[in-house]
Amino acid sequence: MRSALLTVHYNNAMCERVFEGLDMTNLPDILGVTIEQGGFNIAGTNTFFANGSEDPWQWATQRTNRVSLNQVARTSDCDVCGHCCELYTPKDTDPASLQ
Repeated sequence: MRSALLTVHYNNAMCERVFEGLDMTNLPDILGVTIEQGGFNIAGTNTFFANGSEDPWQWATQRTNRVSLNQVARTSDCDVCGHCCELYTPKDTDPASLQ
């Protein structure tokens, strides 16, 4: 569930407030960034991709292992493990998939 107030305009304005001098007028160039970063064929090596099952951005990253490039992808399936959750040393009380 997401507030209707969290629009692209809201997020662009927030970025401009946080990052002095940033001009978000012509951004985001979603397709351009996707192509620039490799899309679904990310070629980087020795990479760990961490995702949360509640994260709406999980579909914008690598979600499967690519052994030939030493890419490891994990998705934690737990409550309150979406985008922007704090990462810290695992606790015994954390869900097993998050540990």
